[in-house]
Amino acid sequence: MRRKLYRSLYHHEHWFAEWWSAILLLSAGIYVLIIPESEILHPFFIQGYLKIISNQVWYSLFIFIGFVQFAALSYESLLGRAIAAFFASTMFIWETLNNFVYGSQSHFCLFAWGIFALINLYALTRILSGVEQVYEYNL
Repeated sequence: MRRKLYRSLYHHEHWFAEWWSAILLLSAGIYVLIIPESEILHPFFIQGYLKIISNQVWYSLFIFIGFVQFAALSYESLLGRAIAAFFASTMFIWETLNNFVYGSQSHFCLFAWGIFALINLYALTRILSGVEQVYEYNL
């Protein structure tokens, strides 16, 4: 499977950004759950969240969506990639708005969340418009 993933990343270089998106979701969720009182990142993650569900559930969603995106990339599923990109972009947009409204507008997380939201929206656009499928068949 590792060889298939490396071959897939080599032949589909635009997937590489989605792969990093999955890594960011996984690492952010795991980091905040493991180190709940970090002064560097933690305040910028949790301020302003809707208090409908707990913060642990929010970051469990980050981890789950990161795994879904990673699995969709591993199995080369366009439908899976579209679903994962939609949910990943939703989480990244939520984090961007959360940091902008309730956090420091100059914090580096704001820029990272925004860039990865755009990456996932771009991937979703390519998949839904059919560009991705045409590109896949012309390799």
